[in-house]
Amino acid sequence: MLINFLGSALVLASGAYIGFYYSRKYARRMNNLSEIKKALLMLKSEITYSKSVLPEAFSNISNRIDKPFADIFAEISHSLLSFGGTLSDVWQHVFSNHKSKLYTTDEDFNTLTSFMNTLGHVDSEMQTSQMEMVLEYLSSKIDELAELHRQKSRAYQTLGVLGGLLVIIILI
Repeated sequence: MLINFLGSALVLASGAYIGFYYSRKYARRMNNLSEIKKALLMLKSEITYSKSVLPEAFSNISNRIDKPFADIFAEISHSLLSFGGTLSDVWQHVFSNHKSKLYTTDEDFNTLTSFMNTLGHVDSEMQTSQMEMVLEYLSSKIDELAELHRQKSRAYQTLGVLGGLLVIIILI
């Protein structure tokens, strides 16, 4: 009897954990996009006002943002200084290496990559306008994710608990 009770409690806890894990998926992506937006705003000010070169700008930003993006920006700065190459190639390589730690989608990656393709190849006014478009994209995605999180997080949590209860009922 005690083993049945402990097994049931474990199944219910597992179901609840899975539900809560999936309910946080929107919040984690929203946090990642907010951190990218913050970093791009800093990059915009580095380019526009400080007139920093890209490796220096990425290094400065890496000291002011949270991980894992701080690591990404520091590695981009280091790669640009050490190995050279285009920012787009370095961005793709570094971002791909860190992608497993992030909660971004391929759409996010492609949008940022297309932005990085133009960065450094056009004048600062064009870079600023490109950055505004990416920031607008990020803002709209963050708003969209906030709404999805509000709508679906409770459903995921409830389904996790109910799924655990269903498994318990089936096993009993």
